[in-house]
Amino acid sequence: MDPRRSPYTPNPGTPPALLAGRADIRENFEIALDRLSMGRSANIPIITGGRGSGKTVIFDSLVNSARNKGWFVAAEEAIPGRDFKTLIAIMAHETLKEMSARHRVSEQIKRAFGILKAFASISVGGIRLDIDVDAVTGTADTGIIERDIRQLILELGKLARSHSTGVLFALDEAQAVPQEQYSVLDSALHAAARTGLPLSFLAAGLFPSWQVTGEGADRDPFSTTTPASRSGVLRYIRLEPLNQLESRRVLELPAEAEGVAWKGDSLERATQFCEGSPWMLQMVGEMAWATASGEHIRSSDALVAISEVDKRLGEWFIPRLLRHLSDADIAVLNAIAKAGGRNVHAGTLFGQLPFNPRGSLIEMARQDLIEIFWPYDRPGLRRDRAHFNISITVPGLTRHAVKFAQSRLIDDADWSMPPNAGNGE
Repeated sequence: MDPRRSPYTPNPGTPPALLAGRADIRENFEIALDRLSMGRSANIPIITGGRGSGKTVIFDSLVNSARNKGWFVAAEEAIPGRDFKTLIAIMAHETLKEMSARHRVSEQIKRAFGILKAFASISVGGIRLDIDVDAVTGTADTGIIERDIRQLILELGKLARSHSTGVLFALDEAQAVPQEQYSVLDSALHAAARTGLPLSFLAAGLFPSWQVTGEGADRDPFSTTTPASRSGVLRYIRLEPLNQLESRRVLELPAEAEGVAWKGDSLERATQFCEGSPWMLQMVGEMAWATASGEHIRSSDALVAISEVDKRLGEWFIPRLLRHLSDADIAVLNAIAKAGGRNVHAGTLFGQLPFNPRGSLIEMARQDLIEIFWPYDRPGLRRDRAHFNISITVPGLTRHAVKFAQSRLIDDADWSMPPNAGNGE
């Protein structure tokens, strides 16, 4: 069929023709913005999930929603190596420029620019902010980063409230910021909430599955200590795979709008293969469209599309995804895949591998290649390192992990390991 008419968009981060299965997130976000605008408390979650789960798509959708409500929005993508205070300075500068462009440059806005200039001169290095006002000292320039960021954010919140709107800092690829630096932002947002200021933070990124609970390290199966108490403003929500009905709608409805129908068991074959991954659904849809002729996508077209997409996964996506893993990590992933890839009991790995897989499991969980969770709600098990389950989160990875291990490791039953490999000590 004519590729110009294809409704499928497989490029990562590109909005699909139909955004399915995320209505509750969008509705709750709208409610949170309205509550914050009214001076009431609300939490906007950090969005996480496996690769291809649609984090960037929903992130962009929420950013646009905030802008449509008239909020001042500073959206950035985190870059490894750039610290949080620099990101805050960049986003504050972007916010103030938007304020000055939308409203007459008032003394309040000039003062905020001056505070930002003083903040940047003390706390930020390696970037240049074009701020054509005198620095205002004595507010956010103590050099105590937690206090200075808190004061800067409070100043922006007060400005937004004076204009009957709000400020949203939005950060994609948020996993690039070290986790410990989020405590600084958490403190600042807590201060803004206590004073009823319309300011919040939206982020999307890859985070360990235990972080998604919002309880942090005390849900980490490798931690035996309770973390210091936090205000808990920052919360996480995990994008789960689309269910069968949502997956069918993603493929079927955009095609129907172009006068094309999926026939026979083509939809069932395609959705089962994609395992609820929005990105893979777009890939299969595009390939099936390119393969089909006439106004129908048949079972044979779906099979060709599935075969081609699976080939691409094995040849470039999976190798690129795993290339930074050590041999120990690959060996652990291989063992999980051989055990079925879903709900694998940790005791199985600890009993079969000739080394402690602790470090490898932490590394893969941080990259969201695997999800770690507890099969029972029994607090006593949280401190036992063998009583949790593991599932591979990336669609197709279970199928390709064994092949990748065989190509990477000369003999996956007798790999050469450095001393203490995988211990994570």
